[in-house]
Amino acid sequence: MGITSICMDFESMRRLIEVIAGDHRPFENVTTRLYRVAELTGLHYRVVRAVWHREQISNETALALKEAAKQYERTHETIATRLEWRAAVLMEIDADFYRHEADAFRELADRIRGLNSEKS
Repeated sequence: MGITSICMDFESMRRLIEVIAGDHRPFENVTTRLYRVAELTGLHYRVVRAVWHREQISNETALALKEAAKQYERTHETIATRLEWRAAVLMEIDADFYRHEADAFRELADRIRGLNSEKS
């Protein structure tokens, strides 16, 4: 079950906000994270805050959050795919010389995909 198949209850909406906000940054508070989600989704901060505090939201807001989470997943999958492609190109050029860089690209792609599956 992926992030985008979550039903539209209060906890699911909070979970989508967590996914869209991404990793918690050092010295960051909840307000800062909610502002970031508002910026990324195009929703007003007060709407995102209402979702976070389990207040009633419109269907349009729920759909906007769900679409932003889908976009998050697509973006990270694209990045992981590009990293794997670059690793393959380096291995074609000179496998012995670029092995460490190619391995690092593949490991990073796996980590990105792992983050997506952990948030599912």
